Parts: sequence; structure tokens; C-alpha cells
Amino acid sequence: MLARRAGRAYIRLLLKVRLCAMLIPLYCPSCGKELCVRDELLGSQVRCPACEAVFRALVGMEPPLTPYSLAPEPPPIRWGGGSTRPEAEAYLGAPLTPLDELILPHRGPMILTLGILGIVFSICPIAGWILGGLATTKGTDDLDKINRRRMDPSGRGMTSAGRICGIIAVILSTLNTLAGIFFLVMYLIQL
Repeated sequence: MLARRAGRAYIRLLLKVRLCAMLIPLYCPSCGKELCVRDELLGSQVRCPACEAVFRALVGMEPPLTPYSLAPEPPPIRWGGGSTRPEAEAYLGAPLTPLDELILPHRGPMILTLGILGIVFSICPIAGWILGGLATTKGTDDLDKINRRRMDPSGRGMTSAGRICGIIAVILSTLNTLAGIFFLVMYLIQL
């Protein structure tokens, strides 16, 4: 039974290939629908079954251009507001609203600097905690704004690196404090 079905499907496939070998694919110039025309009808007038348009069947007819292929390219998106305002307004055909300009510039270099300074000053635990804590909290806030598309995403790498440096600074400051307490207790025990 299965072999019989497979044989029938194979015969149908062969008939379809043989029939399609005699047909030429064309596109209707008015609606763009793909049509298959027998090779003996090339050069004569044919009617599209979809839109009833009459046209001459020629070899190599391409589909007509759609409105989407004629649309202009959008202007490049530059983060931070007013640099592309005229181009954006010309493309949209309307003035920009204040909500379109709410994309903030990134603070990646500042956060990275705070994180690195936190690592350097982790010898003094209070300075390490302050600088590392600032880098961690500001980095977390900025990454959240970047993910919500309210801040320039080009600073994601520096912001992440500064946040990680801030976490390391807080950990080193804490370890330095614990080591200082340990040595102080050991010194007091020896007295």
C-alpha cells in the first residue's frame, strides 16, 4: 500500500516536471502575480486570471516594482538628539516630538574611570567602597537605560567594564578591611 502511494506520488511529480518544462514563468505587469504560459503563446496577448489585465507575453518579464521597493532609505540614526533632526523630519514628513529626543548620551568613560579608581584606591577601604559603589550603581542604572533604549547603546562595553571594575573594587576593599581587622586582632592578642 505504501509502495503504491509512493509510486503514484512519483508519477505525479514526473508529470508536473514534464508539464512545467513546457511552461514559461511570467509576471503580470499590473498585479505582479506569477503566471505560467505555454511556450507557443509567447509574443501573443494573454490575460491575467487574477486582475483580468491583458498584456504581451515576453520571455524574461520581471515582477513590477512594489511601493516598498520605491521607498527612500531612512536617515542614519545617530544617538543623542539634534544632529539628524532635519533629515529625520524630512523622512517622517512631520516634526519630531520631544519624546523622540529623550535618548541620553552614554556615560561609559565616567563609569569605567570610577571603577578603575575604585580598584586603585581599594587600599583605603572607604575610598574603594565609595568609588566602587558609585561605579556599580551608575553602571547598573545605565545598562538598564540602554536595554530600555533610553540611552546610547554604543557605550554598553565601557559601562559593563566599569560596573565589573566597581564590583571588584568593593570586594577588594572588603577583603582589605577584613585583613586589617585580622592583623589588628593578632597584634592585640600578642600584647
